[in-house]
Amino acid sequence: MKNCRHKWLITYDDSEYIRSLFSFANIVSWNLTYGMRNITETSDQNGKELFISNFLTNTPQQLELF
Repeated sequence: MKNCRHKWLITYDDSEYIRSLFSFANIVSWNLTYGMRNITETSDQNGKELFISNFLTNTPQQLELF
Protein backbone atom coordinates (compact mmCIF):
# COMPACT_ATOMS: atom_id res chain seq x y z
CA MET A 1 0.00 0.00 0.00
CA LYS A 2 2.80 2.36 0.84
CA ASN A 3 4.13 2.36 -2.73
CA CYS A 4 0.81 2.08 -4.57
CA ARG A 5 0.44 4.67 -7.35
CA HIS A 6 -3.37 4.56 -7.38
CA LYS A 7 -5.65 6.34 -4.96
CA TRP A 8 -6.87 3.98 -2.24
CA LEU A 9 -9.14 4.18 0.80
CA ILE A 10 -9.83 1.59 3.49
CA THR A 11 -11.69 1.71 6.79
CA TYR A 12 -10.96 -0.07 10.05
CA ASP A 13 -12.12 0.07 13.64
CA ASP A 14 -9.96 2.56 15.49
CA SER A 15 -7.05 0.95 17.34
CA GLU A 16 -3.44 1.79 18.09
CA TYR A 17 -2.31 -1.34 16.25
CA ILE A 18 -4.04 -0.29 13.00
CA ARG A 19 -2.74 3.26 13.42
CA SER A 20 0.80 1.93 13.73
CA LEU A 21 0.44 -0.38 10.70
CA PHE A 22 -0.67 2.52 8.52
CA SER A 23 1.46 5.27 10.04
CA PHE A 24 2.72 6.16 6.54
CA ALA A 25 -0.82 7.06 5.35
CA ASN A 26 -3.39 9.75 6.03
CA ILE A 27 -5.56 8.64 8.95
CA VAL A 28 -8.83 10.40 9.72
CA SER A 29 -11.06 9.49 12.68
CA TRP A 30 -14.79 9.11 12.17
CA ASN A 31 -17.46 8.61 14.86
CA LEU A 32 -20.57 6.80 13.70
CA THR A 33 -23.72 5.03 14.81
CA TYR A 34 -24.13 1.42 13.75
CA GLY A 35 -27.57 0.33 12.56
CA MET A 36 -30.88 1.98 11.84
CA ARG A 37 -32.47 0.90 15.14
CA ASN A 38 -29.76 2.45 17.31
CA ILE A 39 -31.80 5.50 18.30
CA THR A 40 -31.81 5.64 22.12
CA GLU A 41 -29.31 7.53 24.26
CA THR A 42 -28.45 4.34 26.16
CA SER A 43 -27.66 2.32 23.06
CA ASP A 44 -24.07 1.10 22.82
CA GLN A 45 -23.83 0.80 19.05
CA ASN A 46 -21.62 3.84 18.58
CA GLY A 47 -18.28 3.25 16.94
CA LYS A 48 -15.02 4.87 16.05
CA GLU A 49 -13.69 4.14 12.60
CA LEU A 50 -10.62 5.23 10.72
CA PHE A 51 -10.49 6.35 7.12
CA ILE A 52 -7.01 5.39 5.93
CA SER A 53 -5.86 6.55 2.52
CA ASN A 54 -3.12 8.02 0.43
CA PHE A 55 -5.21 11.05 -0.55
CA LEU A 56 -7.98 11.83 1.99
CA THR A 57 -7.06 14.44 4.61
CA ASN A 58 -10.46 14.97 6.28
CA THR A 59 -13.88 13.33 6.37
CA PRO A 60 -16.26 14.25 3.57
CA GLN A 61 -19.00 16.66 4.58
CA GLN A 62 -22.53 15.29 4.67
CA LEU A 63 -24.67 16.52 1.83
CA GLU A 64 -27.86 18.29 2.71
CA LEU A 65 -30.52 16.67 0.55
CA PHE A 66 -33.58 18.68 1.60
